[in-house]
Amino acid sequence: MAKAIKTLILPLLDANPGKLEALASTEALFTQMVQFYMDILLTNPSFWDKALQVDPETGEIRSERASTNQDILTRLEFATVSTLAHPDPPDPLSILPGAEDAPVVFRRAAINRTIGLAKSYRSNRKRWESLPENRRGKPPAIPTVRSLPATFYQGMALLARETSRSFLKVKVWNGQAWQ
Repeated sequence: MAKAIKTLILPLLDANPGKLEALASTEALFTQMVQFYMDILLTNPSFWDKALQVDPETGEIRSERASTNQDILTRLEFATVSTLAHPDPPDPLSILPGAEDAPVVFRRAAINRTIGLAKSYRSNRKRWESLPENRRGKPPAIPTVRSLPATFYQGMALLARETSRSFLKVKVWNGQAWQ
C-alpha cells in the first residue's frame, strides 16, 4: 500500500535564545554521522552483499536477492550501535559525542542519507568502469560530506498548530545533550 509523505520546509523566525546554535550543532552532528557511516560503507563491501533466505532446519539457502536499503540499514546498525545483545560493535557510534544518544529516527535518517550517497557513488563508479579506457575521463570522486541539512522524521519533531500561528518543536543536540 502506497503512503503519501508530505515534506515541509519552514523558515526559522525569532528562534528562542540558544536554538540557532543548537540547530547548528544538530546539523554538524548529522553531517558527522553521515561521514562516519560513509567511511564504513565504502570500506566494507560486505554491507552490499546479497540477502540470503536460509532454511532454519537444514541450513540450506532457499533464495538470494539484492540487498535493500532496509537490509543495509540493519547491517549498519548492528555494526555500530551497542545493545544488550551485542555490547561491543566493530565500529562503535559512541566515538561521535552525542551520536549514540541521538533519537533512533535521527540516526536512521543519517544512515538513509548515507546509503543514498553511497549507492549513487557505486553506480557512477560501475558505469565509469564499464566505459572503454579511452572514453573514461576522470573517475567519480568519493563523496565527501561537508555540510548536510539534518532530516527530521516523524517522532523527532512536532508541528503544533494554534489559531493564530503554527510552530515546530524539534529535538536538537546543543553540543552536550539532546533537548
